[in-house]
Amino acid sequence: MNFLNLKYFLVLAEELSYTQAAERLHISQQSLSAHIIRLEKQYGVQLFNREPPLRLTEAGEEFARGASRILQEKDNMERRLEEMLRFQHSSITIGVPTSRSAILLPEILAQFHKEYPEVTVHLIEGNSNDILKELLRGTADLILGFQPEKSDRLESHRIYLETTKIIVPNAILDRMPNREELLAGAGQPQLLRTFADCPFVALHESTLTGSVLHSIAQMENFQPNVIMDTKNLLTMLSLCCAGIGVGICPNIFLVAMDSLISADLVKNITAFPLRSDYGSAWIALTWFKNKQQSVPEKRLIQMIQETYSRYHLS
Repeated sequence: MNFLNLKYFLVLAEELSYTQAAERLHISQQSLSAHIIRLEKQYGVQLFNREPPLRLTEAGEEFARGASRILQEKDNMERRLEEMLRFQHSSITIGVPTSRSAILLPEILAQFHKEYPEVTVHLIEGNSNDILKELLRGTADLILGFQPEKSDRLESHRIYLETTKIIVPNAILDRMPNREELLAGAGQPQLLRTFADCPFVALHESTLTGSVLHSIAQMENFQPNVIMDTKNLLTMLSLCCAGIGVGICPNIFLVAMDSLISADLVKNITAFPLRSDYGSAWIALTWFKNKQQSVPEKRLIQMIQETYSRYHLS
């Protein structure tokens, strides 16, 4: 099949004038006529009624519909092949806090890999300051984490407001004299000092969540009885689920934790909203302003936004 013949035919079908169609195609009328005659001989049909005014025959109208679909599909195929060639050796580097990289990112990247198997994804993990430095150095294309301070160089798009929950093992809750009152207001924010007499499992003070716990305890005038601490948020959460002590945890780890911690363990805890804005912070996607983003990069950003929007994170 000669695509050029189809193109010339469609132009003539639109103009219904050999003169205008030839001018539009920058060829002679004789050359255009030869292309049309070639098509008619190939398919054994008359495509145009040549008695003035020039018009399509019934076969010509059907041929025009088919030719349009063929050329459109040809354009789509060439565009897809061009993208495949362009992305074959491309890569995207994402900076993400270590603990949060294990939450929703695997779900997102699994889907992304299905759509763009040619694109290599590199993860840079660390604390919020670490990944921001990587972005500023140019070693990361974008970062997913706490929204950095406003900068003329950076563009941030908020994904969700991260809030903090108090995680109470049911075994500890059952021993509390105000258990029924707490359960009756299960969705109501609680002061951390409500659990001041309970043992605590905490993240180390060098971590953000660890510093939040100790800062809130100081503001509420009590000293938490920390019997275990760790720098790994998932370890801390697992210890809480095992009944060892009370802890605090970003809500995202409770919303999307099924693949990380056994559902049977999760049943062993009760979560209460923390009555403090100190434990809240915006999670955002950040990149350099005016950065030229590839099609896969734009699609990855869209996937992150869509995935997080499916969860209730208040």
